[in-house]
Amino acid sequence: MFLPDTCGASAGKHDPKLYALGETDEAALLWSIGKDSDPIALHQAREAHRRGEREESQRLLYVALTRAEERLYICGAHGVSGRADGCWYDAVRDALEPNCEIVPDPLDATSTILRRGAVPPRFDLARRALRTDAVDIPAFARTKARPEVAPAPPLRPSSALAGADLIANGADGVAARRGEAERLLHGRLVHALLQHLPACAPDDRQSAARRFLAARGGFLIEDRREALAQSALAVLADPRLAPLFCPDSTPEVDIVATLENGAVVAGRIDRLAETATEALIAEFKTGRPRVKLEDAHVRQLALYRAAIAPLFPGKRLRCFLIYTQNASVLEADESALAHALACALT
Repeated sequence: MFLPDTCGASAGKHDPKLYALGETDEAALLWSIGKDSDPIALHQAREAHRRGEREESQRLLYVALTRAEERLYICGAHGVSGRADGCWYDAVRDALEPNCEIVPDPLDATSTILRRGAVPPRFDLARRALRTDAVDIPAFARTKARPEVAPAPPLRPSSALAGADLIANGADGVAARRGEAERLLHGRLVHALLQHLPACAPDDRQSAARRFLAARGGFLIEDRREALAQSALAVLADPRLAPLFCPDSTPEVDIVATLENGAVVAGRIDRLAETATEALIAEFKTGRPRVKLEDAHVRQLALYRAAIAPLFPGKRLRCFLIYTQNASVLEADESALAHALACALT
């Protein structure tokens, strides 16, 4: 352990200006103009303050000295004025000097050493015989290291849809944006229904959907809210999607996976389900419904499919896209998924 600076000590330059005199509950506060003009009471208070600082310094020195486990190095430096009175260096030296002998420093004729007990002779490295036999340097030490290549960022399938559902701009810019914003809102409400309604008993889903839309979309006209409820219920009633909305299905599945070529896929699957022979993936889209799947959508589903494939060995993996604006359902063709995956990884 090292104590690097032990030559300084408090010199009273930072004494407080305000002192409390008397008992704590009835103390009087006195302001010190300067030690030369202070009354005796303030002088005594200042000395008591300095004495407390010195005692605290000694306690800290004790803590520092007793923390060393094997060796303790006490160091310090000072200017032309010398070491400060009451510094740690002098405290340690004064304590050790009576029990040590003073011997000349062999490396500095002007210095002395305090020594207690016998000191073993220093091992002279110059007397060691130099090794003359050749050293076999391993090949890795002579081989230039290859530059490190930062790993590629993970593929995020949802980013493939950036721009796919942007609000339209044109001659009727304001009206188009307002209409698109309304459609997106409707899509989000249906999305929420598809997330929560599967937890309800089938006979209770219609009433639960109406209550939800009244609470979250009460500003919509009743006919519109009813249409949204029926859209969500129609998706839940689609026999192709029954496994996706059964009690054993899982919503909002976060995934991070490394594909066979080393590419990393990260994202979130809206709905995932497993049957005895199949695994089903469903993605909800709030954008404008399409008649057929676009390449960006297929790429997203293909990456998700490849990411979860090792979890379902031997099972058929089916991928669906559900447009929540009108609850239309499109299933991705397996050959299209394979082609999209190959393109995404090249």
